[in-house]
Order: sequence, then C-alpha cells, then structure tokens
Amino acid sequence: MNSSTSNLKHSTKGFSSIWEENLRYTPWILGILAVFMLNELVFSIINDQPATRIFGRIYLLLYLEFLAITYFTINSVYAFKRIGKPYCKSEIEFLVVKLVGLVIGVLIVSLIIEYIYAYIGFPDDDYVSFGGYQLSASATNIVTNEFYALLIGIPTFLLQANKAESNIALQQKQMELERLEQLKVQSELAALQAKINPHFLYNSLNSIVSLIHENPNKAEQMVLSLSDLFRYSVNSRNSNYATLEEELEMVNTYLDIELVRFEGQLNVEINIADDVRKCRIPKFLIQPLIENAIKHGTSKVKDGIIKLTINRTKHNLMITLFDNGPNFPEDIDAGYGIRSTAEKLDLLYGDQYTFQLLNSPEKHIKIELQNAFNHV
Repeated sequence: MNSSTSNLKHSTKGFSSIWEENLRYTPWILGILAVFMLNELVFSIINDQPATRIFGRIYLLLYLEFLAITYFTINSVYAFKRIGKPYCKSEIEFLVVKLVGLVIGVLIVSLIIEYIYAYIGFPDDDYVSFGGYQLSASATNIVTNEFYALLIGIPTFLLQANKAESNIALQQKQMELERLEQLKVQSELAALQAKINPHFLYNSLNSIVSLIHENPNKAEQMVLSLSDLFRYSVNSRNSNYATLEEELEMVNTYLDIELVRFEGQLNVEINIADDVRKCRIPKFLIQPLIENAIKHGTSKVKDGIIKLTINRTKHNLMITLFDNGPNFPEDIDAGYGIRSTAEKLDLLYGDQYTFQLLNSPEKHIKIELQNAFNHV
C-alpha cells in the first residue's frame, strides 16, 4: 500500500461537520444567486419590463429551487464521502464516489421539487427533444439540473482532488522532516549520554588501585559503584528520561566514588521535596553538573561543600546546585558538564527552560524546567 492509499483509508475523523460543510459553500451559492438575479434585473431593464418582476412568485420559486437543489446536493455528496472514503484506494475512486453522490442528490431533490410544482400547479412548458423523441417538462428539468450540476461539480471535485494530493504530499514531506529531526535529536542525545568523562574514569581507577592494598573492602565497594554507574549509562540509551528518584540513585552512586577519592574532604547535602520524586527529567541531567562542581569548584578548596536542592513551583521543577569553590569566571569556558547539560536541555525542552550560572548571593547553578510535570 502506498502513502496515498494509507492517507485515503484513514477514518473519517478529518471531515468537517455537516454544518461547516454547508457554510463553506454558502458564499459561492449566494454569489451565484446574486449574479442570476442581477442578470434578470438587467434583462428586465433592457426589455423595458418592471424590475420588480424578479421578486415575483415564479422567480421566488426558482430561487428556492436553486437553493434546495444546491444544499440538498451538498449534503448528499457529504454523506457519500463519509460512507465511501474508508473504502477508496485512490483519489480517482474518491472522485467517483462524490460524483455518484452529486448525481443521486440532484435526482432526488429534482423529483421532490417536480412533485411540489405539480401539486401547486406551477406552469412549466420547457422540454428537450432528441429527433422525434421529446422529453416531458419534468424530465427536461431533471436532465437540465443534472447537466449543470456536473458542469460545476466535475471541475470542483477535480480541484479538490488535486488539492488533496498536494496536501498529502506536503504532509508526507513534513512527516519525513519531523522523522529526520527526531533521528537527529536521538543521535545527539545518544552521543551526549554515551560520554563518561575520561578524566573521572582515570581518577577513579587510580583511587581503586591505591586502595586495593590499603583497604580492599573499600576498593571493592568502589568497583561495584563504578560498575553500577556504567550500567546506568549503558541502559540510558534506551530512553531520554528517567524519574528524579532513579536519577538520584545514579547521582548517589557517583558521589560514593567521589567521596572515597576525596577522603573526607567533600561534604554533600541533598534536599529533595517528596512531591517531585516521580517527576521525569532527562537522564544524566544532574550528575555532569555535580562532576563539574567538584572538578572546577570543591577540588580547589580544602573542605568542599556541595548542596543540591530540588523542589517545585506550581508546574515547574526547580533544580539548584551550590558549591563553595571559586566563583564562575566572567567569560566562562563551559566544561563538559555544563555544556552537555545545556545541549541536552536545548534538544528536549527548546525554550521551555532556564539555565543560570550565578555567583551571588552564593555560587550556584539554577535550572527551571517549565511544565516539567506534564512534559513526558
């Protein structure tokens, strides 16, 4: 099945309501009626007939006939479109369905009008003859109505079919662009999440080596923590998001390694509001920032302090990370932690977030994720 078939065989949810369908054609219908009335008015003036004749009983009946045929036919075509579209395999088949609706609609309403005209005694002596065969006045009216309906309907439906094909092609192009954009985002996120700072790995392995003889139990625990960290990193490639609770488990695992490395020279305080723990955030959002705070902040002072606070304001999630290291420089050259976090937020949140590096009243990083509790 090609793409056009797929689009044609969808459900009828895309249809406008019958009221909208009638309103869509009303300006054209009233315009044609106005042209007809103007034509008759000009004819009356040219032939020195009273202009008021166009408001006489016969003309009013003709106006009503035109409106009845037009609106009934619109509704008939609409009904056939809704019934037939799920079964159509091409725009040509859909065009045929609309033409059938047009012909049947005109036929039914014409028969009804002819019956009404006969009942009220409306005079009608128009007829069409073919050689020696002459159609009755009623048959002539029906044939005439069908002829004009097809004369207007066929080009209208052809234009609609062409527009539908163009819309389908445009939708397919947009879908393809969206798919490519999603693939690009996924690949960029995968590249970000696949990175583990080699400097951190190098330092961790050195610490493990130094502990093997001095404190084998602590070295073993550090290896297990490092293993858990890498397992989380590998598994994170299957999804862009995790609950805050899951992310904090990974952060704590990372901190276990760093606390061993810095041997009592690092103090960490984490304050998390209970109502945010199930909130979903990008994976590896917080850990690179803590790594950056340690590498460029607390490792530069004797007793390092890191404070992580996470809470919410209405629908937004607030993440604040403090450290007592040197202030952020004026022209900061963002390291991997800050750069990767900013890139990830750009990819996943667009302009629905704020990311600030502040030195007062104390040095901290502040992230606000807008509508975070409805984001995923």
